[in-house]
Amino acid sequence: MKKLMFAFICLVLIPSIFAKVELQTVYSLQVEIFRNDEVVLKDISSENGFVSSFPTTSRDYSIKVLGKNDKVLFDRDIEVSFVLNLEPIKTIQLKSSVVHLRVPYFENAERIKIFHNSKEIFSIDLSEEVCNNNLICEVGENENNCPGDCSVKKEFPISLFILFVVILTLGIAFLISKIKRKSI
Repeated sequence: MKKLMFAFICLVLIPSIFAKVELQTVYSLQVEIFRNDEVVLKDISSENGFVSSFPTTSRDYSIKVLGKNDKVLFDRDIEVSFVLNLEPIKTIQLKSSVVHLRVPYFENAERIKIFHNSKEIFSIDLSEEVCNNNLICEVGENENNCPGDCSVKKEFPISLFILFVVILTLGIAFLISKIKRKSI
């Protein structure tokens, strides 16, 4: 009996203590950054996940999520390297570096920008990139960044519904009477 209680505690209680990790909505951004500060967007989406880990020491590149009037909502340095280390002791200089970042989602976010030192090298309008205009308000879309998918839905007018039911009923009654006349 004691072994069963111990197994129950191990299987149920202990994992639940440590399993308090929750996913959050993030912007997932993949860009290719070139040595000449050209940046090519490979992919952007909003999804449930974890925010990327960012360097704790100062770097030359940074990312910012901005709201209205360029209010900074999120600002972190990012790791960009143009060196590929190969074993045993060989390095290759690269022309570009592909960087995948997941930054926090903010309902009032308007832009994401990437900087090299203090120079802006990339900017993206979130309302144009995150919204897929499929008439479904999905994760990461809201009234601000995707009004076409997430606008306040107007209820179907009850009078139009009643009119539809009356016309449908009259149509069915007409068909039934026509079928009865043919069978007579």
